[in-house]
Amino acid sequence: MDTYSPELQPSRPPVKRSLATFLYGQLTSRIIGCAIEVHKELGPGFLESLYEEAFCAELSRQNLAFLRQRPVRICYKGLAIGTHRLDVVVEQKVIVELKAVKAIDEVHLAVMISYLKASRYPLGLIVNFSAAKTQIRRLSRELSQQQGEQETGEQGDEP
Repeated sequence: MDTYSPELQPSRPPVKRSLATFLYGQLTSRIIGCAIEVHKELGPGFLESLYEEAFCAELSRQNLAFLRQRPVRICYKGLAIGTHRLDVVVEQKVIVELKAVKAIDEVHLAVMISYLKASRYPLGLIVNFSAAKTQIRRLSRELSQQQGEQETGEQGDEP
């Protein structure tokens, strides 16, 4: 008698999508390339501030415009209640939140969703440098209800 066992089923290969299927696909591909380059050069184990310095240096080398520690006003029912600083905003389109943690967690996704709402930028990338491979999560305001799409760089995967 044959029985179905999901653990014995072959896994499906990852779906390769063209850059055109992603919001700002060409731009995020370049940003991810910068993050992978930093990770290749430095590896895991440094403080987030050092990765930010190296990442911004690489963005400059790649002629990408960016703002560091951009303040964003947080409002509650129309009342300004404080500010938050976005790590990096690239080309006035993409928030890049840099992490040096064991793994990207649900709380990091929730924070990025909040940043997207507060800033009105359409897209955010969370980049974690502390894992063996560069970890990248993409969130857009449209996808934030789905908790984002996972990406892993290092092997040259497309965004």
